[in-house]
Amino acid sequence: MYGLFLVLNDIYKLDELHEMFYEEEVGATTIDSQGIGKVLLDHHIDIPMLASMRKLIDGRKPYNKLIISVIKDEEKLKRVTAK
Repeated sequence: MYGLFLVLNDIYKLDELHEMFYEEEVGATTIDSQGIGKVLLDHHIDIPMLASMRKLIDGRKPYNKLIISVIKDEEKLKRVTAK
């Protein structure tokens, strides 16, 4: 049994991914998520490491999607991840 965790920044690809999971007969759960770097910046928590990344993080969309799936078969996992 395998766990697949996918962080999707381009939410416009979400429907395409859902269709692919359906075609491969793989269940999945989709959750709204946000990276910790963005959370810390939004709360004005100053961490030296994040200061250099501020420009990269500030311009990004505030949320992404976390897709979680449990796949029993290794061959099916390989097909899903190859797409």
